[in-house]
Amino acid sequence: MTLITPGSGDEGQPSVAPDGSRVAFTSGTSDSDLVEVLLEGGRTRPLLATARNEQFPTWMPGGTQYAYSTN
Repeated sequence: MTLITPGSGDEGQPSVAPDGSRVAFTSGTSDSDLVEVLLEGGRTRPLLATARNEQFPTWMPGGTQYAYSTN
């Protein structure tokens, strides 16, 4: 096992990009947001952070778009 995130909070529901270079995951407990981590270098960035809950990311086959669910 290798730590791939800095531990920004309650992380879960990972989805690996088709090219294997990135992982999208849910971060947060009461206001979940979508975060991306680059597997090379470990840099993280928000994909989507609103006042709603964004959860269950999944990458589209081309790797440039993703789908998620929200409340």
